[in-house]
Amino acid sequence: MDVFFDESGYTGNNLLDVDQPTFVAAALAIDYDRATAVVSESRERFGLAPSELKGSKLCRYPKGRQATTWILDQIADYQRTFVIDKRYALAGKFYEYAFEPCFSSCNSLFYAIGFHYFISNWIHCESIVGNSPVQNVLEYFATMMREPSHATLERVLSGLGEIDPSSPTFLIKEFTTSHRQALINEIDRVATSEFIASWSLELSMTSLHWLLASLGEEYDQLSVYCDESKPLESSKWFFNNFVGRSDKHYMPVFGDKTPSYVYNLAKPINFVDSASTAGVQLADVVASSLAYSLKRPDEPWANECADRLLAQSRTISPDLTWLDFDDKRVMMNAVTLIELVARSKRDEELCDGMEEFLLATRTSLM
Repeated sequence: MDVFFDESGYTGNNLLDVDQPTFVAAALAIDYDRATAVVSESRERFGLAPSELKGSKLCRYPKGRQATTWILDQIADYQRTFVIDKRYALAGKFYEYAFEPCFSSCNSLFYAIGFHYFISNWIHCESIVGNSPVQNVLEYFATMMREPSHATLERVLSGLGEIDPSSPTFLIKEFTTSHRQALINEIDRVATSEFIASWSLELSMTSLHWLLASLGEEYDQLSVYCDESKPLESSKWFFNNFVGRSDKHYMPVFGDKTPSYVYNLAKPINFVDSASTAGVQLADVVASSLAYSLKRPDEPWANECADRLLAQSRTISPDLTWLDFDDKRVMMNAVTLIELVARSKRDEELCDGMEEFLLATRTSLM
């Protein structure tokens, strides 16, 4: 199956852009010739210029919206989208760099109980509360990832500030400061890797990988076409690992039926000029129209467009249920965090007996 990919709302390593708070990626699983026919007919039907279709332009005027609606009707069964709240994604990156390296050998246990959701949502919440002492911690963290150094790391740790000891954020602070050396090692790794240093916070690679994994559950083999993209071209080495694969591998993640993280590419990803590739233009229309619509929920056309596209979408955004201690899954993760902090202070291995601890905790709470 031919797959065409494009995105909207790209701001690189700047995930705190107030004008573009959402990143949208779109993949279109459609035959190459069929995509060409849809673009050609849309131009004829709506008198569009023969130049490249751009979704961001079509959404701005009535005839363009009519064309967009018609195009979305034609490709409704072929499109998939991936929508990410950038600030929340930055909180997820905080978990990825500050927590996961400390227990990488058993990280699947923590994904299985939603520990990453628990930590990310608390950090995100604290970062937007007006009187929180950690209001700026994500800004400091973003600076650290763009300018990795021991000095910027210390700014992140000091940014956690004086916190109410009854808050989970106090335990997050205790954990991160206990594992200062692991954080230093991560910062050194980022600083010495050209790829990680350049694209540590950008979201294109994650989005393309998830969309291909999702489509890999439906199709045996994928031929992928992407608009020219520096971060994706820099990550060709990663996607080349999936050329000619026939195996499947699944990781349990709390609350999610996740696709296999291994899929089969027919050949290395094709990086193409979107002006001459109809399928990429259609993917742009999907991504751009959804990004446009999410910023204007009060506009009838935008609201209808968002409802249509979100029906086949994966959304990464804050979830306030992870702040509710009446929820047993939240309590389980809080107990887990307490245990991790206690082990860290005793300088014990974090993974030893952790599976048994989690099973016992779940039994006692449920």
